[in-house]
Amino acid sequence: MRPFTAADLETTLAAVRDTAGEAQHAVDTVIAAGEAALRVLPDVFGHELQAALARLRRMFDDAMADLAALIAQAGSPEALRAAGAVWSGEIGGMVSRLAGLATLNGIRADDHWSGAAAEAYRNTLPVQQSALTSVKAVGDEIDTTLNDLASAIIRFWLAVAVALVGFVVAVASAVATASTVVGAPVGVTIAIAAAGATAVAESIQARDRSDTTRTVSPLMLAHDAVRIDTTGMPIDEVVESVMRLINQKLTTGD
Repeated sequence: MRPFTAADLETTLAAVRDTAGEAQHAVDTVIAAGEAALRVLPDVFGHELQAALARLRRMFDDAMADLAALIAQAGSPEALRAAGAVWSGEIGGMVSRLAGLATLNGIRADDHWSGAAAEAYRNTLPVQQSALTSVKAVGDEIDTTLNDLASAIIRFWLAVAVALVGFVVAVASAVATASTVVGAPVGVTIAIAAAGATAVAESIQARDRSDTTRTVSPLMLAHDAVRIDTTGMPIDEVVESVMRLINQKLTTGD
């Protein structure tokens, strides 16, 4: 397998950018459909949906900002591999040659001078050779590490591209499932949401009329019932109002 080149990285980054654009379009489509549905949904559901759409927009925008910052500093596998080659080849090759010279036969010092100083110098040759050999080993380790890092950068961006594709497919599948028609346009999705909300409201109204007008045991408010107008109230406020009334009843006994 040939090495991953700078052109390959640019191709991968271009795919990441393109797929991020598709993800942006998918999220915009979902939010647009949700905002259209808000116009036909009862307020008790609308507040929850509006908050969910806001969270989706905020989380997606944050993710895209982080992705843009990463792309701006995408890394350079080629530069890392080139630096590794310098450590292993140029630096490693040089110290290897020096290690080969750090021997009695390499320096041939005993051919030209003798005495205590010459003997002391000869005794340092094994240490010099060991040190130079260690430098070569370190250079090889740096080369391996830089190549591993280069491969990690490549795998990272390929994984990002795959993840973005998966996200777009997931959003498209969710929209298709919600609309019950594979590949249905946004207009159909909105129409289905509107029709569904209207049908639910009409069903509740019809049930209430039937229960309150039936001849046998018609549905009526108890004499001590408390009516709570929940128009325009989010669910948490409705729950809070009910719990406040319950606690009041339990406390006062009224």
